[in-house]
Amino acid sequence: MKKEEPKYGLTLSIEAVAMMEEEAGRIAAAMDVPGWVQNYFASHKDRLALDFEWCRRNIPRQARILEIGAYPFFVTRALMSEGYDVQTVDHPAPQVTDLARRLSVVSAGCDIERERLPFPDNSFDEVLFNEVFEHLRIDLLFTMDELRRVLKPGGRLWLSTPNVRSARGMVNFLFNKEVWSRVGGGVFAQWNHLRTQGWMGHLREYTSKEVADFLLATGFSVDRVVYRGGWTNPAANALSSLLPDLRPYFSCIATKIA
Repeated sequence: MKKEEPKYGLTLSIEAVAMMEEEAGRIAAAMDVPGWVQNYFASHKDRLALDFEWCRRNIPRQARILEIGAYPFFVTRALMSEGYDVQTVDHPAPQVTDLARRLSVVSAGCDIERERLPFPDNSFDEVLFNEVFEHLRIDLLFTMDELRRVLKPGGRLWLSTPNVRSARGMVNFLFNKEVWSRVGGGVFAQWNHLRTQGWMGHLREYTSKEVADFLLATGFSVDRVVYRGGWTNPAANALSSLLPDLRPYFSCIATKIA
């Protein structure tokens, strides 16, 4: 039987966006202080909905999925509503475990930079690792070894991260003398987030080549790099349609090398 071509389109269905909005409303209602989560969802709705839609198009319902850094569980809850078996790993903070309990999400508290993931080898068919890579500051090799360990042979890793070589990233570098594409406040703000919130802001952001080369060196075969997202500036959007690698985010879809 011919294997179906993976579907990584950038056009969102109305249904996927509506399902994400419905889950975001449930999540906000379950939180004691919902304001920030509503603001975060408003800023990242299309990115989150696209992650969800790609999973629906490409992951069989019987697959076991591990989502790293899932809090506050937008994609998790949407996948659960579709009947997927999803487990999550997040920073072991009280607000994370409390929200997971309220939403009936299976969440393991784990410092993925220092602690082994609490699962046996070859446990999962898919690992979602979206918007986490840029926050890690201690030992990326250890973290990637653990993700690879819990993936089954031939299992997939879905990694998305801000594109430092995006249109905005290059403008920030050339004119603002900052190496950021998606955050503000500079180095102090990112490290202060660690002190005040318990986890790091963006340690740094990467080019797609850097991430793809890193994945290859850590035991993954990169199947596809997809540049994604858009800009509010019409000129930047027009340029990104001609040169997709100027988009604000990229995703690497990779397979564990047996």
